[in-house]
Amino acid sequence: MYSKGMADLICERLAQGESLNAICKDEGMPAESTVRTWVLTDSEGFAANYARAREIGYEHHADAIIDLADQSRVGVKRTTKGNGDVEEVEGDMVERCVCRSTPASGSWPRCCPSGSATSST
Repeated sequence: MYSKGMADLICERLAQGESLNAICKDEGMPAESTVRTWVLTDSEGFAANYARAREIGYEHHADAIIDLADQSRVGVKRTTKGNGDVEEVEGDMVERCVCRSTPASGSWPRCCPSGSATSST
C-alpha cells in the first residue's frame, strides 16, 4: 500500500545515491517490486518524484567519480612475469581509479541519458 511518508523517505535516500535495492532490503521498507509498482502506476504523482530523486542520485555518483579521479595515490604495483620474476613499479595508482569508477560510469549513459539531472532537456 502506497505511503507518502515512505515514498518521500525512499526518494530522499535515492537522491543521496543509495540504490533502490539497498533501500528496500532495510527492515520496514517495502519490497523493490512494490516501489516500482508505485512508479508505474504513478501513485499520488510518485513517478516524477522518483525520477528526480534518481537523477540527483546519479549526479551524486558522478561527483564521487570526479572526486576519485582527482585523488592521487602513490603505491607499488607488483607484476609477476612469466619466468617468475616480480617487477615492482612505484607511481600513481591510476588503475585503482579506473576500477572503482568503471561500474558507475558505465551505467551513467543508460541511467541518466541527459548527462545531468539539472539539464533542461
